[in-house]
Amino acid sequence: MNGEIKKYKNLIRLLTPLLYPLFIFLFIFIPFHKKISRLEKEHIKYNNLFKELGIASSFPSQDSNLIQRIEELGKIFYTSESESIESISQICYKLGIDLISISPVKKEKMVDKDKKPLYFGKKIIYLAVFKLSLNSNFLNLMEFLEEIEKNKKIIVLNNLNIEKKNPLDSASDSLKIDLELQVFILG
Repeated sequence: MNGEIKKYKNLIRLLTPLLYPLFIFLFIFIPFHKKISRLEKEHIKYNNLFKELGIASSFPSQDSNLIQRIEELGKIFYTSESESIESISQICYKLGIDLISISPVKKEKMVDKDKKPLYFGKKIIYLAVFKLSLNSNFLNLMEFLEEIEKNKKIIVLNNLNIEKKNPLDSASDSLKIDLELQVFILG
């Protein structure tokens, strides 16, 4: 029995130097390598994103305005449909335009070339289309269009249709306007 114990002790002494590197490899090197690979992939992904956005570098030490630039980019998005409707309503109210109706037409996810949804931070970017009906005079309409043009959150104005509210009254400058606005919304 004593001989068998010595045999096992010798076997353990012989295998320990061989098994120790194996355990280090399995439990330290492989998980560490996987984590490094994942971080490298994320780094490449973010570098490509920064290049697309026109940001020089993904390292704040090299581009001190990086966080400020990302925050600026975030200002082109509405946080909800109701916020975009409220913003458009405020523009109309400020300019004295009668907002007859505003309704969402469609809302679709923005996707990249591979048909994967686009994100800003952790939120999906949507393109929402709103249909508006307004009553206004010509001068207020021009101010409204200028205000829409200045607004960074409204990206496209489509299907602008302008009619005289009362075609038989030539002295009236009252107009009926129908249009569509496209905006980005974070969801």
